[in-house]
Amino acid sequence: MNYLDEMNTRFLNHLRSDVDVSVGLGLPDHLGRLGDPSLDAHWQSVADARKLLAEIDDSRADDFYERLDLDLIRRYLQQDLFFKTVENHGELQRRRKPDGVDGISAGIFQLFVNDERESADRLADILSRLRQAPAYLEAELAVLSTPVKRWRDIELEQASEIPELFASILAWARETEYPDVAALEREIAQVNDALQAYRDGLSRLPTTDRFSIGIDKVEELLALKQIDKTPEQLRQMTAEYARETQQILEELRQRLVQKYQLDPATDAATLHEFLNREYAVELKNGEPASVLDHYHQERETILRFIRDRQLFPIPDDQDMVIMLTPGFLQPVIPAGAMWPPLALRKGTAKSMVHLTIKKDELDEHTRLGICTMMIHEGIPGHHLQFASAVQQP
Repeated sequence: MNYLDEMNTRFLNHLRSDVDVSVGLGLPDHLGRLGDPSLDAHWQSVADARKLLAEIDDSRADDFYERLDLDLIRRYLQQDLFFKTVENHGELQRRRKPDGVDGISAGIFQLFVNDERESADRLADILSRLRQAPAYLEAELAVLSTPVKRWRDIELEQASEIPELFASILAWARETEYPDVAALEREIAQVNDALQAYRDGLSRLPTTDRFSIGIDKVEELLALKQIDKTPEQLRQMTAEYARETQQILEELRQRLVQKYQLDPATDAATLHEFLNREYAVELKNGEPASVLDHYHQERETILRFIRDRQLFPIPDDQDMVIMLTPGFLQPVIPAGAMWPPLALRKGTAKSMVHLTIKKDELDEHTRLGICTMMIHEGIPGHHLQFASAVQQP
């Protein structure tokens, strides 16, 4: 084993040691386990990352590509350490940002919607995780000091929606005749009680509206991201971009007003409303969820266009699942989001696209917007990029 192989193995083992990271990568090591939200575990992870970072030795790399791989490992560890040690007004940010809901639900949701194994195996892992959830929530609450109010409010809203996820899992267990369905039902009831206790405890904590990590930390993060601009230069770039965008919008307004023979005085907001009506999608039986049908149709139209013209190869073993955003994720996904394929899971490279569709927000999902979104998030956009990447040796 050469030096790079040794470091790759150690780096992968470091990733495996974090339950949430391991599951998120598609590794099978901890499917039935929750992570440890305690500060002791947090600082142990920091110590392990620092130790591995200190032992990276570029001089032992044989060529440019090995040095590049070592640099990527280094940058991952540096950014991981940054976010695990950054402070917010003198307090570790970890203690200001509640993460109990995501901690117990992310892996369970993945097992529910993005796992190719038999349902009984997946439900067994879900049951195991549910049994650990009450203790996890207690430990999470013990970590928190004075949460940022916005983060606290999002956590409370998500916690109120989690029972909907558990109800769907219980219905799936009954439908598939899972043999431990009674135990699953008992554990769900206990976790729902624990969630209420967690919400009550979280509501009693003092909060702060202040959020600042300081200019020094901002500059450090920019350097870690290899952004060679100062915060002031980025602000100026943003202001210039906004000005240019306004100019483009005004030019488009004039052209579109002429195209659709509207009053020349029609302003941008009125034009936007007109286009939303003009390109509104037809709902089946008035159901907002039927908007998904239009996304699926647009996906097939795009793929057919690419194949007919042989624009570029499309990987065979890939898929993109388009689904409604579950209630517990809607506070953090107001419109839509894409989860790329699990990087280290064998088999089909599958992306998950969540769409938040509400009756009073259908203007977010017009024929104009749907085609743009599917190109951007799907193929030839992010999904193709990630699906191609995870299939590399």
